Amino acid sequence: MQDQVGSPPADVITITSESAAFTQLETAMTLWFNAGDPVSIHTLAAAAQEVYSCLAGDKAYLKSFIQASLPEAHSVQNFCKHGPDRNGPKSVRLATRTTELLMLDSVISHEAINGDGTHLMGVYVKRLKQEIPFLDIHLLKAGTEVGINVDHLADRSRSEFLKAFQGSVP
Repeated sequence: MQDQVGSPPADVITITSESAAFTQLETAMTLWFNAGDPVSIHTLAAAAQEVYSCLAGDKAYLKSFIQASLPEAHSVQNFCKHGPDRNGPKSVRLATRTTELLMLDSVISHEAINGDGTHLMGVYVKRLKQEIPFLDIHLLKAGTEVGINVDHLADRSRSEFLKAFQGSVP
């Protein structure tokens, strides 16, 4: 992590719970858009969701389909962080859609805490709405400020979709 462009990384940085959740979520979304490693995306997304859930408290908004995915998601996260239990299974199945829902829940919590989302969060919500059209996420502010028609981008890769929005940063 660098303080300024071209300067060396700091020896010690201060991390808040919110800054940790934020950077984990934004990194997970960036990896997701660029077809990154699913295990890394999941681990970052699950960690961000846990922190955001604690920070949002009563403002947290877990839809039932996200809530139903949490035990499996946390089981995978623990397996990836700590390895298998001594007498447990030596592998786990990762449903990548669960990871996407964890990121969505983090965006919802981020908005509940901060009032709105970032540009990247908005682009993520736009793409997720295209990939999972039955999602009822109209309550989100994220994605509404990204005022570009996305219908013609449906057949593009995620990375091409993201690139289409890079010039539209507010």
